[in-house]
Amino acid sequence: MPRKSTPTISEALDEYLLIRSINRAKSTITNDRALLRKFVRELGAETRVHVLRAQDVEVWFAGVARAQKASSYNKVRERVQGFMRFCMDRKWIDCDPTSQVGRRTVHEEDRLRLTAPQMVQLIELTENPRDRAMLATACNTGLRASDLSASGVQQSGVRRT
Repeated sequence: MPRKSTPTISEALDEYLLIRSINRAKSTITNDRALLRKFVRELGAETRVHVLRAQDVEVWFAGVARAQKASSYNKVRERVQGFMRFCMDRKWIDCDPTSQVGRRTVHEEDRLRLTAPQMVQLIELTENPRDRAMLATACNTGLRASDLSASGVQQSGVRRT
């Protein structure tokens, strides 16, 4: 049975993120914080945890499902379920309000993949020496275009002159 007096969803989230930050990467916590704060804000940050209803969570997930691809939806679901498990461990709720929120099927998209001879031909047909060097680097290292471009160089901390 959940306690009669529980923290607000917002307070519970702060505690969850604090404890989670002990053994998670900073980027993971940043992503968790952004997503879970949106979840909390839309469900009512000042709502007490024990008042949280499965129906409200399910309606929230229906909105997420309409707005995101299946793989992104599944990541959101995983993060929210982690938070709900934390609340259950603290005995703030006695059942998981996400228990009826199922995973979505992820359909892998076929991507264009060039064969090795096609990549060599692409490099050979490129006339600009700079483009040729970038293509050769990408083909031999697997770097993405953003990793090779000016924005990728700036983000990596390398100064352009």
